[in-house]
Formats: sequence, C-alpha cells, structure tokens
Amino acid sequence: VVTVDGREAARLPLGKNTEYALETDFGTHKIVVRDGQVSVESAPCPDLICVHHAPVSRRGETIICLPCGVVVTVVSHGDAVILPGEEVTEP
Repeated sequence: VVTVDGREAARLPLGKNTEYALETDFGTHKIVVRDGQVSVESAPCPDLICVHHAPVSRRGETIICLPCGVVVTVVSHGDAVILPGEEVTEP
C-alpha cells in the first residue's frame, strides 16, 4: 500500500513487476515492484533516504519518505489494484 499524508494512493501487487509514478506536491516518486520486492527508485526529496532503503517484501515492512509524506507498506502478498488515474507500466 502506498500512502501520501495518510491517504491511500495505490495498492501494488508484489507478484507482478511494475513501475508506479506517484505524483505528490513535491514531484514524482518512482516506485518499483520487481521479483516480489518493492523499492523507491527515485524521489524528489533532498536526502533520498527512501531511495537508498533496501527493498521490502515482508508484511509490515515500510519505506518512508518523511519530507514528502510518502509511506510504502507491505500488507500482504495478495492481489492489489491500482487507483483510477494512476500510471503503472511494466518494465
């Protein structure tokens, strides 16, 4: 689950390799699901801690971009849906 300022922005399936462009007030975060793991590949924040964070794959694991209010949390390995209007591409 991807949230921005506490509001759900997307649910991405860990079982399908995808790239997700998340638009925030600060710019675009590129969130990538690859081989059952999710990571933040690029972000507009100044410190890039979220980009340098190891990929996550287990329930409860998170990647947080504090400056932009973005949180990526693994909730399960089940099916997920992308919210309307969001861009997802397959690598």
